[in-house]
Amino acid sequence: MINKILVSLFISMSCLNLFADSPDASVANNTVKQSVNVSNNATLGVSKLEIKKNAPQEYVVKKTDSVSKIATMYLKKLSLWPQFLGVSKLTATKLYPGDRLKMVSVANNQYMLVVALAGKKGNYYQRLSPEVRTVDIETQTPIPTARIKTVLLNPLVLDDTDVNNLPIVVGGDKVGGLYYTLGDSVYVKNYNGTIGDKVMVINKFRDLTDPDTDEKLGTEYRYNADGVMTQISTVSNLELTKVIYPVVPLDHVAPAVTIMPPEIIPQRSEYLLDGKIIAMYDSLTSTGENNSVVINKGIRDGVKVGTVFNITDGHSFLDPTASNDDPKYLVAPEVSIGELLVYKTYDKVSFALVTDSVKEIPLYARIKSQ
Repeated sequence: MINKILVSLFISMSCLNLFADSPDASVANNTVKQSVNVSNNATLGVSKLEIKKNAPQEYVVKKTDSVSKIATMYLKKLSLWPQFLGVSKLTATKLYPGDRLKMVSVANNQYMLVVALAGKKGNYYQRLSPEVRTVDIETQTPIPTARIKTVLLNPLVLDDTDVNNLPIVVGGDKVGGLYYTLGDSVYVKNYNGTIGDKVMVINKFRDLTDPDTDEKLGTEYRYNADGVMTQISTVSNLELTKVIYPVVPLDHVAPAVTIMPPEIIPQRSEYLLDGKIIAMYDSLTSTGENNSVVINKGIRDGVKVGTVFNITDGHSFLDPTASNDDPKYLVAPEVSIGELLVYKTYDKVSFALVTDSVKEIPLYARIKSQ
């Protein structure tokens, strides 16, 4: 589980100009009221004498950065990083690519870094009233898809109009055959491409529905096989080159596409998102680490490949103080039980990998953006 640091930020109206996103803003002439609650009650800020002369006043975190690299860019002593950023220890810090750092004065000759979330423009902190925020700080490095492809799916979500326009499997070279597998040739109707086209065979798997609103979010189609078109006519010929599930008549044929990006970069959402896990694969009711799930948030909600969500558990239970004739249910306090990483997005849904779990993840578990 990713470590968390609870940072309580108290920002007064008088220091509003400190957080303006201005490249020529003067840091030395501004102060910020800020209290940081960490496990070792680290002192906030370091002496100007401990900061390197060429340390940048502002810096945008890159995906190739590491915490130690950034720390040594600013400080003469790596050990001073916790009090420079206001965290408990170097390894407890977490930064995301795109986060903006700014060096500010917090006391007489004392300086520290403040952070603006990736994707946020303008103010370094969103509210001027007292705010408690959980801050994750440790540079996220890209995850090559090839390293985790064995636990990822090849999902495809289509609407009815898309499917109705796709070519369809109508038979194959096996007389009376009910299904077709590797090396078989299948017959395809309404194919308008050319010989040599690489295609995939899909079939309807399930409808995806929002459990809270009953909105239909799309229809998931299962990837069954790959193939190459070897003859084009009124009824065309497709040779199967890779088969995951047997191909049967009425399956659909779609252009072969590279579903997965070459790498996935974990990142914060630009928005506060609250959703649910709406479908699973290894079980109907629960799942665990290294398994894929479907969530009811997608591109229209601001979800991107790499977005990280916390999975929480706040289950309902029977109130023992209620009358047996009038049973009532209570909701337990929410606790984090895992994390998931989005690897494929569609307009209304996304597919994600459970990257961490401390217990079974139930269907319809709540998810919240970090």
